[in-house]
Amino acid sequence: MTKNANGTAERSRLVGGIVLVIVALVLFSGWMLRRGPVNVRAERVIRQQITNIISTNGKIEPVSNFEAHAVAPAMVKRVLVKEGDQIKPGQLLIQLDDADARAQAAKARAELRGAEADLHAAEAAAGAAWTGLGPGPGGKAAHSPWLTRT
Repeated sequence: MTKNANGTAERSRLVGGIVLVIVALVLFSGWMLRRGPVNVRAERVIRQQITNIISTNGKIEPVSNFEAHAVAPAMVKRVLVKEGDQIKPGQLLIQLDDADARAQAAKARAELRGAEADLHAAEAAAGAAWTGLGPGPGGKAAHSPWLTRT
């Protein structure tokens, strides 16, 4: 083939491609016009709170795990929060029944008072025994390391 024949064949392919693109554009625009008018809904603008809710499935996991333990066994008396409540650091979450702990504290205080009374009685008896020793050798009071007063 000659150079002129190649140029003509190339030119006819280029023209055919352009015609094909033009036909495709005409068909596409005809299809778009056939769909009819697009419905548009308009609303009057009003000022109000925006609520944004997204419903989804998933699992919420804490950044770090925390386990709360009571210092002594006790029954839960009241739960002061509900599931989903926002809480602050240091906020009281539950109230434990402390009746047993109060009873044990009262018993311990009574035992302490009894021990203090026994101590005072022993000190009084030791004081009486101390005065009964009288002066030691050389006219000085007898000294006992167990009977020293503090």
